[in-house]
Amino acid sequence: MMQAPPARAAGPRRGDISKLALGWSALIGVLSIAELPREWCAAGVAALTLGPLVAIWTARRQLLVNDPIVVLGAAWILAVTLPVALPHLYKDRIWHELLPTSLDEAARWMYRGWAAMCVAYWLCRALSRPPRARPPDWRDIRLQALMRRWIGGLGIVGAVLFLVVRGGQTSQLTEEIAIADSTGMQILFLLKELGYAYIFLYFYQRGREPLETTDRIIFWLNLAVQVVIAVGSASKYGMMIMMAAWVLGAASAPSRLGLVKEALIGAGAVAGILCVSYFVAAYRGELISRVIPNNASIVEMVALQLDVARAAVATILSGEQIKGYYADGYDSSFILDRFAHLSSFALFMEFIGFQSAYENALASAVAPVFAVIPSALIPDKVHFFDSADFARLYGWSHGGLSIALPGSFFWAWGYAGILVGMAVLGWLIAWMWVRGQGWDSTALLYRTVAISAVLALLDVGVTFQMIVIPAARVFILVSLLKWALGKIVAGRRPQPLAAAGGPIARAPIQRYHMPDRERSRTP
Repeated sequence: MMQAPPARAAGPRRGDISKLALGWSALIGVLSIAELPREWCAAGVAALTLGPLVAIWTARRQLLVNDPIVVLGAAWILAVTLPVALPHLYKDRIWHELLPTSLDEAARWMYRGWAAMCVAYWLCRALSRPPRARPPDWRDIRLQALMRRWIGGLGIVGAVLFLVVRGGQTSQLTEEIAIADSTGMQILFLLKELGYAYIFLYFYQRGREPLETTDRIIFWLNLAVQVVIAVGSASKYGMMIMMAAWVLGAASAPSRLGLVKEALIGAGAVAGILCVSYFVAAYRGELISRVIPNNASIVEMVALQLDVARAAVATILSGEQIKGYYADGYDSSFILDRFAHLSSFALFMEFIGFQSAYENALASAVAPVFAVIPSALIPDKVHFFDSADFARLYGWSHGGLSIALPGSFFWAWGYAGILVGMAVLGWLIAWMWVRGQGWDSTALLYRTVAISAVLALLDVGVTFQMIVIPAARVFILVSLLKWALGKIVAGRRPQPLAAAGGPIARAPIQRYHMPDRERSRTP
């Protein structure tokens, strides 16, 4: 049976933490108004994350933190703080080519944007009330179990079809290729991304109730096919957000996992990121030296990817020098350069002369609307400026150059867009995260949308349109799923909770206990 949250340990309460974090973020955020050098801006970005982190650690007394803004803060520290504090660890030539004034200005606006996001997030958390615990209803319990399994199942189907249709993404490394904008490919990509959300949902729910064998089978199948795609396409992003979903889900358990287990999970995530980075570098270096056949079949592409992966692992284990462009002017810094989006944002701003194009300003304001407009119906649908467009503008014939999240706001709305856009994102993430902490199927809907957006935001180099449009599509898809499955469940005969069909229902009924304030309202 569903449990109410355990009694809190001594320490600040959730509402108190939000107010403390809001005050701290506002204080540090005000400092960003000044024309500070990039060293102070880098320190400000770190302070906006570390202050709330200390408060949460003090309250919960656990190593793993499940608050999304703190987890996102780690990505911003890697993007801004670490490159400025430890520049000798970064070997990308761009750091030496950029003007110091461009780096300073880029650091200021990344600091200001992150401050706006943090203040808005904690303001929403401070004003929000936690969801009330309610007695379980067998229909909603069954609906939640079906929704989770369908989300996982759709993730598996989407990933398999995506693999069959695309056969990996190796061609992006050797020739110009645009990501397919067709409606069919967008649907497959959306379904594939649901697999990442399901990893979080699985660990989130496992910390609250015993799951059935069906759930475990769906989880392992989903994980296997997602790993195959990530490895086959040498996607650091795919493998890293799978680890992030695992850590966030495990940290969301209402009771502590134990210091040793939490330390092992955190260390495992860090080790996984290092291993993934080395593998991807070796994989891409090996792939560059191969001849990719034209019009290759799916079987040939998969065979090529497996052979390249085998050669990459052999290169790492033997200690040989990595092939390709990573061997010229690059060393282990490619692990950190992948996250250092301060340089890409500074390059973008310097290249456009710190002048916004105000391109598609109105369309960007209603970007979620484009989530439901099929490309097949409107061939001339608005195209939002992205990393591929900047790469072509910069003179590259293939590949992409990140403009970073603040850069996408700046291109559409100028400097004001960075502040307002980041604040709106922070508010929406907090609102959805709070709504997702409830105990019913509606909370599951918001939980799925929230984690999808948070996982996408872990890449500071992504454009905001690539955050809000997929999130809107996830909301629409899961809402339709909830409606359809709700009709099926509603048509069934009432069942006692013990036979509702799901691990929540079959757990001992005495495990559910309502808070006193809720019990007094129950007839």
